[in-house]
Amino acid sequence: MASLFTNIDHDEGQYVAAVALMRDGLPYRNFAYLQTPLQPLLFAPLAWICEGWLFPALRALNALLSAGASQINASRRAATFAAFCLASSHMLLFAATAARNDALPLFLHVAGLWLFLSSLREGAGESGIKAVMAGLALGAAASAKISYGLPAVAIGIFALTHWRTLRPSNVAMLALGGVLGGTPTFWLWALAPEAARFGIFDYSLKAPFEWRMLNGQSFMFGTQLSLLRLLRFLGQGGGLIALLAVALMGEAPPSASRRASTQADAVAGCGNCSWTAGGVAPKADLRPICRTYASRAFSEVRCFGGSAPLEADATCRSPPPVHDSRSITDRVGHRAQYQVEAKSGTCSKR
Repeated sequence: MASLFTNIDHDEGQYVAAVALMRDGLPYRNFAYLQTPLQPLLFAPLAWICEGWLFPALRALNALLSAGASQINASRRAATFAAFCLASSHMLLFAATAARNDALPLFLHVAGLWLFLSSLREGAGESGIKAVMAGLALGAAASAKISYGLPAVAIGIFALTHWRTLRPSNVAMLALGGVLGGTPTFWLWALAPEAARFGIFDYSLKAPFEWRMLNGQSFMFGTQLSLLRLLRFLGQGGGLIALLAVALMGEAPPSASRRASTQADAVAGCGNCSWTAGGVAPKADLRPICRTYASRAFSEVRCFGGSAPLEADATCRSPPPVHDSRSITDRVGHRAQYQVEAKSGTCSKR
């Protein structure tokens, strides 16, 4: 329900537009896209099925994916506890209620992590199948959002350093699945290498720093402040609790560990979701949850329903403009404007 009432985030437009533009072409080759390309490829059918309703449809789909991430292979007790922890996490609520690319990679990563852990407990035949499926899900998560490549690489390093225990064949199957999951990115990179490199790496590595510097916030790059912000974001949900729970479980005797396994699995799952939210926290609206997800519902319904002009309610207005990092975004803006004008027949040379 929260996905129907929360404010429009400034990032949502590019992800909704990417799915809509799939009617006419491919990311990088035909239009600019500032992430790895799996989400518009998978969600492309919605461009026709939900034409005219694409924005609320993507929000609803992301809400379902985020809810599903907390319920993967969980008992009723563990699933209930995990859902409660996720509902208390500000950044996971943000991921679940915005039409961005947060929920799909979250779901894929959690599924891949569960498949990988399951492969450790299976026999030789079943473990190989689950290993390749785990690699496929983890690689697909990175193909939906590049930051999910980091936990995927960590799992790969773990598998390589424990290859004797995991069996070389399972490690190879995990790697094969990862390559298959990354195939959409490799394919579109080959079609338009310069545009893909800019969208996947250059923009994300440069634009945030330039924006901070242009707006007098270069102090945000300090190590001490970054660590404090990390603790703050982990504390806005299950992440910090999960890390503490895992640390305490490591010190507990075996009998206590077995008794608390259900709760620990649920909390650790929430921590994994919070930790790997792929950059959700730095972009999240840090106002109190109750204000963001409940008290503004009526005004948002009025805005979307058209019962009042946008200017009539201050809660519907966009925030004041700020300096733009033009040095890195010029190419994106000019290309998008060119595409719109070209389709309307009003394009002129610049």
